[in-house]
Amino acid sequence: VSAKGMRMLAAPVKGDPSVTSGESGAVGLGLLMKLCQDASYAQMKQALGLDENSVVLLFNTEGATDPEDYLRVVGRPWIEVSG
Repeated sequence: VSAKGMRMLAAPVKGDPSVTSGESGAVGLGLLMKLCQDASYAQMKQALGLDENSVVLLFNTEGATDPEDYLRVVGRPWIEVSG
């Protein structure tokens, strides 16, 4: 879940800035994506009121605290992502 969030933040949709984030910082986005994309979490998603009209605010409070792990997960050094 955290790794997915890290990869998504490092390679956002066109026009959005990339964000260098470690596991703790990216877990919120990874979990949100898991809830929205995995049908086995449909009941939890519904209980939280998440749908196509939802607006979600996420905070990332961690950068690449482990550069080697960041490279392993994201596939490129944090310095390239942070540009």
